[in-house]
Amino acid sequence: VFGAVSSAGNNLVMSGSNGTPNASYYVLASTNAALPIASWSRIATNQFYANGYFNLTNPIDPATPQLFYRLQLP
Repeated sequence: VFGAVSSAGNNLVMSGSNGTPNASYYVLASTNAALPIASWSRIATNQFYANGYFNLTNPIDPATPQLFYRLQLP
C-alpha cells in the first residue's frame, strides 16, 4: 500500500507498508491508468524491508506530464 508520496529535488519519493517481510515486489508505471497491467512498464524490482515497509525514489521526467504507479507482487 502506498502511504506517502513526496518530491525531493528532481525525484519522486514513494513509501508504504503492509508488504510481506523480505518479499519481492515490482513497481509499474504508465501514462494511461486505463491500460491493462500487461502494458505497464516495470520501473523497479525490490524487496520489502523486514517490517513490511518499502521506499522507492524515481526521477521526475519533465517531458512526461503524468505518470501512474502500481505495486505488483510476483
